[in-house]
Amino acid sequence: MANIRTDEKYIGGMTLHNLGHKPVTVYSNAERLKVMKDRGLQECVYHVDGDKHASRFDIGMPPGVDARPFCMLNEEEQAARTAEWWGSDKP
Repeated sequence: MANIRTDEKYIGGMTLHNLGHKPVTVYSNAERLKVMKDRGLQECVYHVDGDKHASRFDIGMPPGVDARPFCMLNEEEQAARTAEWWGSDKP
């Protein structure tokens, strides 16, 4: 059966593989929340302003960090990055 959520029930159940060492099947949102609470877990929602657990992708890379892939660098930049990675010992 498909995992279709209507009201508080999961028709056919929902098997969760990330709540512990063994998969857990729950049949309602309330049951899922109870299992999580019993195991000391909480939901984590990403991209919500004010959530201390959320990562912010809108602020970009820290100053001085070049996020471009190696293949997008010109020859001088590739040489500089290679020297930075390997130090004075090149492979």
